[in-house]
Amino acid sequence: MADPALEGLLFRYGPGAAHTAFLTGSGDRHVVLIGGLSNGLLFAGYNAALAKSLQSSGWAVVLTLLSSSLKGWGIACLDQDAAEIKLLTQTLTEKFKSKGIVLAGHSTGCQDVVRYVTKEGVENIAGAILQAAVSDREWLDGRPETKARLKQAEDMIASGKGEYIAYRDFDIDGAPICARRCVALAKLGGDDDMFSSDFSDDMLKEKIGAMASIPTLIIQGLEDETVPASVDKRATLPRLAKAAGPHAITAFVEHGVHDLTGCEEEYVRLVKDFLAKV
Repeated sequence: MADPALEGLLFRYGPGAAHTAFLTGSGDRHVVLIGGLSNGLLFAGYNAALAKSLQSSGWAVVLTLLSSSLKGWGIACLDQDAAEIKLLTQTLTEKFKSKGIVLAGHSTGCQDVVRYVTKEGVENIAGAILQAAVSDREWLDGRPETKARLKQAEDMIASGKGEYIAYRDFDIDGAPICARRCVALAKLGGDDDMFSSDFSDDMLKEKIGAMASIPTLIIQGLEDETVPASVDKRATLPRLAKAAGPHAITAFVEHGVHDLTGCEEEYVRLVKDFLAKV
């Protein structure tokens, strides 16, 4: 793994307490790295590896905190994330004079990228990268407590308590989870349910079809531990690409786990090849 230490500029992009981002590199185009549930800055080893590899390429790397970062994910939502990413892209465009932005999501950060493109459009967005675009619902289905938690959360929503805390998830990071977010993550067709293998082609297109407006690279590790063994990763990825439109391309990382630990060089190579074409 590359040395995670980076030099750059820490800046604010919005009014909220969490609205801070870190820019490293001097390029006038920007790769914005967006983590998943419980992630913060430097959420994966490839963050620093990519930043250092792009130093002289004309691309800078931006690491961002959202209100949903770290333990905030259980009371947040994709719409909130998309609105905050919009504040960031506006800051990059107006303050840093960005000539093009690529949004690079990891895990639930992929849902954020799709929601951003769907709701906010693609002005100044040159492309997107979806790494570990997997199904939270299918992962949660494998946890024995999920069925009872989902039932409790649905009952709470029915009684007008959707924003109340349903439980804390100590198996991840102890974050408090409100009933609304529990349903969004765990229910079939929930707000976060975008990449599930049991969706029809039409359902996938309805969920992620907005990506057809920009070049999109979808990267999947073949040893991703959050994907159930019953799911054929090699079969699912082409279906996601088809739903994402004619500008989507795919790449498998043979020994890649969820955050591609140990495969940072492969991620960097794939991203650099993609950036050279957008």
